[in-house]
Amino acid sequence: MIKKSQYHIALNGKGYLLAGSSTRPARSMKQSPKYGETPTEAEVQYIDTTQFFPWVQTDWSGGFQKEKWEDTASFKLGNNIDVLKKFGEITLQKTVKAVKDNFLTGHTFSSHCIANNYLMVGTQHETLAQLWYFNNADDHYQITTGWSAITKVKDMAVYKEKVLLALERSSGSESTLQYYDFTSISTIRNTSDVCRAVEVIGERIWLAELNSTTNGDRLIYSDDGGTNWTEVITKTGQNRQIIKMEANYGVLYFLIQDGTKIELWQVVDTDITKVYSFEYLSTVDLKTHNSNIYVSGLDEDGKVMVYEWTGGQLNLLFQEKVDSLTASSLKLVSHKGDLVLHGLVYDGQVWTTHIAASISGGSVLIPFASFGTTTTGLLYFYGTGSEGALDIYKVDTIYAASGYYTSGAYYGNKYAIDKLYQSCVINCKALAAGEQIKVEYSLDNETTWVELGTLNHTNDGAISKKDLVFPSGTTSRAIHLKITLTAGTAQITTPTLLDIALRYKPMPEERYTWQITVKCLDDMYLLDQHSKETELGIELRNQLLTAKEIKSVVNFEDIDFFETALSADIDADDTTILLKNTVNMPEKGRFKIGDEWITYTSLSDAGVEGAVRGARGTTATAHFTDDTVSNLYKVFVKNYQEELRIANEPKTEELYVSLTLDEI
Repeated sequence: MIKKSQYHIALNGKGYLLAGSSTRPARSMKQSPKYGETPTEAEVQYIDTTQFFPWVQTDWSGGFQKEKWEDTASFKLGNNIDVLKKFGEITLQKTVKAVKDNFLTGHTFSSHCIANNYLMVGTQHETLAQLWYFNNADDHYQITTGWSAITKVKDMAVYKEKVLLALERSSGSESTLQYYDFTSISTIRNTSDVCRAVEVIGERIWLAELNSTTNGDRLIYSDDGGTNWTEVITKTGQNRQIIKMEANYGVLYFLIQDGTKIELWQVVDTDITKVYSFEYLSTVDLKTHNSNIYVSGLDEDGKVMVYEWTGGQLNLLFQEKVDSLTASSLKLVSHKGDLVLHGLVYDGQVWTTHIAASISGGSVLIPFASFGTTTTGLLYFYGTGSEGALDIYKVDTIYAASGYYTSGAYYGNKYAIDKLYQSCVINCKALAAGEQIKVEYSLDNETTWVELGTLNHTNDGAISKKDLVFPSGTTSRAIHLKITLTAGTAQITTPTLLDIALRYKPMPEERYTWQITVKCLDDMYLLDQHSKETELGIELRNQLLTAKEIKSVVNFEDIDFFETALSADIDADDTTILLKNTVNMPEKGRFKIGDEWITYTSLSDAGVEGAVRGARGTTATAHFTDDTVSNLYKVFVKNYQEELRIANEPKTEELYVSLTLDEI
């Protein structure tokens, strides 16, 4: 730190005198042009006379999982909302209702099939599995099977108005391939203890069954209804199981499980080809949908993975990014042209959120079937109730009680610039009785949410637009919005969100620029009028030129520079700061401790009061006794210019150097 009694300013600790008089030095200071104050091209399209720029979203059909907001009709997360029913609208999803709760104690869901306008459901049980069917009126009946040691209905397939049943037995020689003709159960094959999967292509029945623990499974087919069988794969290898089979345009696809490794295979007639090997995939499913094959599962990090095989290319369609999105089962369901699994739906273009219901006190509800006509078909779910029994649910006619949508982080294409938020305009369809739309915002990456306001039919009537104003001084570099919809009376109606418009103004951090003229004279007296500069004018000139040429950050002590230290520790929220001395400090001003800038409004001999922490875009943190307190600036030297004047004395350098200093 230089002696203020001798020098006007200092650069990198070296003092300099400015041209002009001691009381009116050649120096000017002004605010630098503000980065981020100019609107983007998108903002210009919406700019108004208030100079508040809007962020507008009118459509949410571009999918979800967008951590940062993009103008792609996308969003980050949602629950119980429907964004695909009609483009440009967000409504609530329909809720679910029990078809049969506390259905079968001790049983778990194992497989299903839709045949002859019935939904067939097979269970798994430690002693004896059961087979049931449901009609369109949700009447359900247990089928008399005559089983004695069948513990799992592993798979089902429709063959000539019959339902083939792939079964597992615990002991004995009971048939593990049977069929149900809607009158009675008949046996086909009892060679193996386990028939894992069955599929039908035309007249051909494909069957995967256990060969032995040592040899693994075998793949066989019959062209005569199960009388004669031909082996295609005799043995898959020790503990390698054929766990899923699906037909797609005459081609058979199947999965082989080898520990956590999954292999996708295809069979054309009897020619077998391995399509792909997934090194780690658990909780897998296989599904034909819209002429393609889909494989779902969990990777080693627990992320949901969905792959699409087009017949010539394997595509990764989905990889979970959102921690709150989980699934205990990844069963795939083809429903009204969409691919559905727990909490997710794929419309052939994008993934978005879907029904993620659960049983009170029980498990999540897993979608497993789309049952009914093409237009009236509903999703059916299974789960385990609070009493440990298998429950069957389906989509109800009423809406979920509430649901929400969360935006990605909005930065306004200016990631380092604070924004001052003015208001959020909500446009919706006229609210009906009981309906509500609540708006919340987060300035700390969704750690905390603050309610901005609501549109409520009880208070606002059949309102369709409302301008919600932010509290004064609401600023941040990024913002998340959360919109919560609440259903109408008796959950018969849903509010419909049309669009949102967030109005804000960029608030760039203030930076300064100095224009100074430095004297580089020989035999020069300092400000105290009796000390002399020890360096020659040419040496001073070279130091300034070097500071400019090296293009590095320079420490700048301006004419009002001061430096002191803390006399006591302070926390991040302290507004009274005790200092060891306040010499040269103005009554109001700012200073820096570490990386934190602090402004203050009152000065005393002991320190400052009215401190505003984390000024100029910095972060308020704790500091400790003896930490340095100063108003030192970091600057970049540019626009170097010399002026050589006629000296009063011969052989005396009388050079003046003009510089521009830009604060970093």
